[in-house]
Amino acid sequence: MDKYETVKKIAKGGFGRVILVKSKEDGHQYVIKEIFISRIFTEEKQKAQKEVKVLSNMSHPFIVQYKEYFE
Repeated sequence: MDKYETVKKIAKGGFGRVILVKSKEDGHQYVIKEIFISRIFTEEKQKAQKEVKVLSNMSHPFIVQYKEYFE
């Protein structure tokens, strides 16, 4: 998260939040889906990791592009 500056919180749920950020490197805005790993069990962690893999392989003009994953 050090590479990003928070612009505003978009949504919050039981397992995480979604925030709008601005990159300190390129100035572009991105949306980050932050999952609170400490609040979920092993099965949910595996599902979250699978979601990252699926998103990283998607390429479609009507789907927002995946940028990166970090812990």
